[in-house]
Amino acid sequence: EVSTPAASRYAFQLQEEVAGTFYTLTLNVDETAGSVIGNNGQYAEGETATLTATANRGYKFASWTVGEETITENPLTITVNANTTVTANFEALAAYTITAAANDATMGTVEGAGTYYAGETVTLKAVANDGHHFVNWSNEATESTITFEAAEDATLTANFAKNIYTLTVNVNDSEKGSVNKATATYEFGTEVTLTAPPAAGCE
Repeated sequence: EVSTPAASRYAFQLQEEVAGTFYTLTLNVDETAGSVIGNNGQYAEGETATLTATANRGYKFASWTVGEETITENPLTITVNANTTVTANFEALAAYTITAAANDATMGTVEGAGTYYAGETVTLKAVANDGHHFVNWSNEATESTITFEAAEDATLTANFAKNIYTLTVNVNDSEKGSVNKATATYEFGTEVTLTAPPAAGCE
């Protein structure tokens, strides 16, 4: 029987403990749909790995596939005790078209129309041009900025109107003359003609 010196036996045991057993964690993710924060690669036996999935716009996180198991929690913490493949599964969200415009492009504009995905917040803002004012939306909302959740295609019209102004004309001496329109209201942009005929004997 060959004896092994105690020091050599200790060194061999220490080497085994340092080397240990390592397993490979492989991550699969479709980068067009989302990303995963966490490390793939080598893990010591019994070591834990924490993975966090983040969906890109237009997608939502659905589940993890770990071997043949489906797990929905996110973040995911697993204990690595074997070579393991983890796949992050994402689902595409429905896309909706939000159409919005002014009843008259010369009166105002609308901001915020476009494509939105299910559950996203839509914000539409009606902006009146000079000399005009916002009235309401075609869905009867009266705030110029409205917010709602995208759940279907939608078409909205922002209704604008011309401002109304009062024109008042004063005569410095009514005995010497008059004007054809003393006080009247006009829409923005209306051309008004004023005449001031003098009284007899006045110029």
